[in-house]
Amino acid sequence: MALVNHSCDPNFILVFWGRVAVAIASRSIAQGEEINDNYGANYANMPRQERQPFLQKSHWFQCSCKACVSNYPEFLRCSKDYKKLPGSAFKYKRVDRQKLNRDVEILKKEIKGHVFKVKEKLVFDYIKSH
Repeated sequence: MALVNHSCDPNFILVFWGRVAVAIASRSIAQGEEINDNYGANYANMPRQERQPFLQKSHWFQCSCKACVSNYPEFLRCSKDYKKLPGSAFKYKRVDRQKLNRDVEILKKEIKGHVFKVKEKLVFDYIKSH
């Protein structure tokens, strides 16, 4: 994951299980779209006038991601109409927390299973080639 570019509106997150890192899309990623990480300056909680100097000082570049070019507003400054946005996770007023927790646990198990299979295949391929 060392060669992933920055965006103030990243499209994936990293989840760690011990020494294993798993990249999980945080929104739909179109075919051919660049996969972007976040270097600590996210538009949701930091205005552009703070993000730009932070990234210049910490990573030596001027950010020109879509969030910076379009000057996305911080979540705190979004109007209450965010609940009406299509696809917004905020549009549901009530959440069945027990079901949500069960679904999260099922996803975790599925991801761990996939990670285990990939690790097994890598070990098998390594042993086979040596």
